[in-house]
Amino acid sequence: MPTPSIAWSVSKHGQFPDTNAGNIPCIVEQLLLQPHGPGAQIHPAFDSMIRTAIPDKGYDGPVVLDIERTPRGPIWLEVLSRATALRPHAQIGFYGLPRNQYWPLIAPRSRPSEWHEDVHGLRWLTDLTAAVFGNAYAFYPLGQTRDHTIEGWRLVVEMSAIATLAVARGRPAYLMMMPWYHPGNPAVPWPTPVLAEQLRAAIDVALSCGVTPLFWATTSPLGDKPDTVTPAALARARKAIEAMAMPADQ
Repeated sequence: MPTPSIAWSVSKHGQFPDTNAGNIPCIVEQLLLQPHGPGAQIHPAFDSMIRTAIPDKGYDGPVVLDIERTPRGPIWLEVLSRATALRPHAQIGFYGLPRNQYWPLIAPRSRPSEWHEDVHGLRWLTDLTAAVFGNAYAFYPLGQTRDHTIEGWRLVVEMSAIATLAVARGRPAYLMMMPWYHPGNPAVPWPTPVLAEQLRAAIDVALSCGVTPLFWATTSPLGDKPDTVTPAALARARKAIEAMAMPADQ
């Protein structure tokens, strides 16, 4: 049976993804910086965190550094440099560079400036990474408002994929997704599975653009609360998603 053209980062509350199970390490901000946010410094346990998250010194797969609250600047370069020194063979990059292209699309006035900032204005940082991790998280179910159509969703994913490829410029390019709607949408209870039509469209668009879908399957909302996704629910979601990524003739 062919290997699905998708990647996974599955983690439980308070645990790192198991790289031995084929999971991509995703290391969140509070484990890299202290305090995280303005004025952040390297976490005192930074080195041990990296070694714990990536036990194999020779690991050469992707690694996601998830920094969202700390303003971009020299501290980001320090995080990247230090992580790379500890795991020099890994494909290390930052989550969300470029950003999800949803907001530029629904607010056209901001689109040119945000696109330029993501693709060109951050090259002082993104050119130093070994992999690029854009995102296409689903916040809104189809039909939640009159603007949330399957055509609009496909356009969001396509624009996010194009931006990711533009930043990657030949390096490994991933588009992060979730099996469930993002908990940032308060109108949708967690964990609500993304509609199959919406998931299939996202996978199809990403693969057709040449970007690898990377499913971040945390079992708790935003990874900072007790687990609410059961192992059985996760297994069902993974099986369904991997089936969507199979060629039609398989």
